Parts: sequence; C-alpha cells; structure tokens
Amino acid sequence: MAVAEGEILHGALAMIAMDAREMDAREMDAREMDAREMDAREMDAHEMDA
Repeated sequence: MAVAEGEILHGALAMIAMDAREMDAREMDAREMDAREMDAREMDAHEMDA
C-alpha cells in the first residue's frame, strides 16, 4: 500500500514540475515577445523622428 501511495505522490510531483517548466517557458516566450515589440516600437519612433 505504501509503495503505491509513494508512486502516486511521485507521479503527481513530476506532473507539477512539468507544469512549472511549461509555465516558465511560456513566460519566457511572452517576455521575449514583449521585448521584441518594444524594440520594434522604438525603431518605429526613431524612423518617424528622422
């Protein structure tokens, strides 16, 4: 019984860890997209100034 409970707990922890990694990856993607957008806006502003 204890072995099965341990396996279930281990599986749940592995799933939580995968979710956390996925969320981190999505956050990184979002930050990169925001940075690219801001860079693009800055470039547009410089072009308009010129």
